[in-house]
Amino acid sequence: MALSGQTGYREVHMDIQIHRDSLIQAVQQVSRAVSTRTTIPILTGIYIHVDESGMTLMGSDADISIQIHIPVKEEEEERIRIQRGGTLVLPSRYFGELVKKMPDEWLRIYAETPELA
Repeated sequence: MALSGQTGYREVHMDIQIHRDSLIQAVQQVSRAVSTRTTIPILTGIYIHVDESGMTLMGSDADISIQIHIPVKEEEEERIRIQRGGTLVLPSRYFGELVKKMPDEWLRIYAETPELA
């Protein structure tokens, strides 16, 4: 929402398409390390970083961490289409459930900042 006399803008932080099965497998693996009971909220999330080499996911409970890398291509098959890389943290429980319920073979992950005034 822009204030009078000011214009807001949105900055895209991530825009990718990823093969659903690759993402499901990675999320299931890193979720094993994610804490379900903690006083540190960030430990309930999955860290996701996308760059030109692919997507890296990490889950941790502060004692152990699991990190998985999904390359752009695996066995000559495209796994990720990257428009813009970036980094974010998503709640593990909700993200995992959402990904499993999506019917499409390719999923789009798009993240932007809120409109700034």
